[in-house]
Amino acid sequence: MTEQQFSQNVRHLEYQGKHIYLVGTAHISQKSVEEVNYVIDTLKPDTVCVELDQLRYETLVDDQRFRKLDLFQIIREKKVLFVMANWCSRPISGGSVLCLV
Repeated sequence: MTEQQFSQNVRHLEYQGKHIYLVGTAHISQKSVEEVNYVIDTLKPDTVCVELDQLRYETLVDDQRFRKLDLFQIIREKKVLFVMANWCSRPISGGSVLCLV
């Protein structure tokens, strides 16, 4: 598998005989979602790793998180799109290592 098959957002590294593909993403971009799906479908990695900030992590592990949010604070802090993107996030599973950063 060569990097030329993927966009500039994908980097291939080799470490201790393991192939690691880093995929840079924009968390609210449909194009990023499609690219991640393409890379996973193409490489069929053994492992998929996802870099998450604290809010995204909490969103995935706490089903009640959004019920606890202060919507007025979200609007005041201009984080509406960020929160919506997190709300729509789905865990990714996959078969090499794929990291989304």
